[in-house]
Amino acid sequence: MITDDPLEPLPRFTQSTLLEEASREDLLKVFPKTRFKIRDEDTDVGIDVHIELRSNNNTYTNARFIVQLKSRENSEPNND
Repeated sequence: MITDDPLEPLPRFTQSTLLEEASREDLLKVFPKTRFKIRDEDTDVGIDVHIELRSNNNTYTNARFIVQLKSRENSEPNND
């Protein structure tokens, strides 16, 4: 599509993009910064973030796990 808008073509976002952003925000509510360090993963397919437990004495524990976020518009459970 040809337009006269000098800002085109701009990146677009979808409903899926908004759902993924909401999932990341909700993840931060479940794992508070005082107890967990959340690191984004940009290079691994399927892994969205690494989460590391922080100790009560302000040290990193190296106890980590990975999270893959999935976002859906409906909340119907999968059969599996």
